[in-house]
Amino acid sequence: YKGDFTGIGGNFFFSRVWNEHFTERIYPDDTLLKDSSTGEYWKIEKNKRRKFASNAVYLKDHADVDAIVVTPERLSFYDIAEPITIANNTLVKTDASAVLYLISDNLKHRLVGDSALASLGFYLADAEPISPILINKEELDELEEGEPITEQSIYPKGILIKSDSAAIYYVKHGIKHLLLDESVWRENFNGEEPSYVSQATLNSYSIGDPIALWDQALVRSEDNKIYVFSNGKKKRVMSESIAQKVYGISSISALPLATQAVLDLTETGDPIDYIDDTVQDPANYVSYADKQQGKTIVKNPFYALFDILDAPKVLLPGAKATVIVRWRNRGDVSWPAGQTYLKMIDEDHETSSFVEQNRIPLEKTVTYNMLATFEVPISAPKDPQKIRQWFILEYTDGSGNIYEMPGSLKYQDISVIGEVSGEIVEHNLPVAIKANSKPQHVVVKIKNTSQSSVWTSSRAALGLAGGDDSESVFYDPRDWIDKQTVGVPVNKTRIAPGEIGEIKFTLDPRNVRPATYKLVFSMELRDKKSIVYLNGDEKWELLIRVDK
Repeated sequence: YKGDFTGIGGNFFFSRVWNEHFTERIYPDDTLLKDSSTGEYWKIEKNKRRKFASNAVYLKDHADVDAIVVTPERLSFYDIAEPITIANNTLVKTDASAVLYLISDNLKHRLVGDSALASLGFYLADAEPISPILINKEELDELEEGEPITEQSIYPKGILIKSDSAAIYYVKHGIKHLLLDESVWRENFNGEEPSYVSQATLNSYSIGDPIALWDQALVRSEDNKIYVFSNGKKKRVMSESIAQKVYGISSISALPLATQAVLDLTETGDPIDYIDDTVQDPANYVSYADKQQGKTIVKNPFYALFDILDAPKVLLPGAKATVIVRWRNRGDVSWPAGQTYLKMIDEDHETSSFVEQNRIPLEKTVTYNMLATFEVPISAPKDPQKIRQWFILEYTDGSGNIYEMPGSLKYQDISVIGEVSGEIVEHNLPVAIKANSKPQHVVVKIKNTSQSSVWTSSRAALGLAGGDDSESVFYDPRDWIDKQTVGVPVNKTRIAPGEIGEIKFTLDPRNVRPATYKLVFSMELRDKKSIVYLNGDEKWELLIRVDK
């Protein structure tokens, strides 16, 4: 009996698993290999080998010890596929366009807006120029499009963080994912040291699903079973001897222990077995395909991919503006005009402070891969405040019920500010600073964007606090005015609307432990007892890393 993927017979199952793992091509997909003769790195994908274009490309994402050292003869058993030329989290562009993309986790993320680079850690004050990798347009087009990156994006490259507890989180695009055990930390992140953040900062991130073990992981379960992760599935290696043959005795003896909770996050694939001529299914073996018989997977035919949101970040009370928001139809059905809507709501409310009718119908039917565009006139409320405005795409089902469309949630923080405002037009605040080094000299230039308010420099105080409104760890008693105030403009005695004030101060990293800290700036006209809205908000924040 030959069998098939829904009812696997012994000989067919043996043939498939043997050819995948135990002919001369013994390594499962996603295995990293190193040529013992040349030192070149390779990756197995679809039972072929892909060479890393350079050792630098490999070492950006992997450690040397991650690769299994094999002979050139063993490598020769695999056909050669296209080389791997781009490491993860690489900034790229094509000859055909000046648009920048971040290639991250096999997705391309378009950078939107002039300030989007700041979310990737690039600043105007950086000494090194930004040099994206040039790739072919065809290569870029093959990648699936991910969430666009704006200046609001939080850790689009991903970062490990922790606070005062032992828990470690992986944060990407503002969503925190818990690492359930040490095996995830070791296998996915090579035991990378997480950055420290305050509990208030950690709490500010949205909660996502725990991180599963990624492809290439090799672990031992609590009941002493060995699993390899390949093509998004966990595959049990049925005997210790097989594992030792493929991965080496030393690697198998030092496998990290994965809890059942971590293993349960990944779908189970067929086991790796049968290395001799005895062709028998294991006792009571039931394949994953058999287990799925009778199960029905219901897919929502509606799906949206966010394209662009053009909304003001700052408005004066009562000011009018126009919001433009677009999504691309990536679902299986068209979006009918009059039955698809843009819904605008304030955070934690069912209404919007900017429009009276907050459900706006789509004017034109949108078919697959086409864009739905909404242009909405808005009016700011009268009272100064900061409002998180949500933009949600909705669809109508066959019964007339209205639901939120998957993939459509997007928000913009809009500050309705008072008359006194300022814009930080230039600064040399460092991205990172070494612990126990000399105080870092900083210059912040602030433009008076008020309509009529003139600042008296000696009373225009720039404050600096920590992420939880505590005193800043970078306080320099020999330079700051007090523990909360770094300085006042020193280039002019008065700063009229349209003019720029320069504030000079130092950041003192001595006795500051290595971690990531939040700098929270605020400004006040103390003679007028008036807050200065900086860049459209009461506070202006950024992160700084203290290295060892």
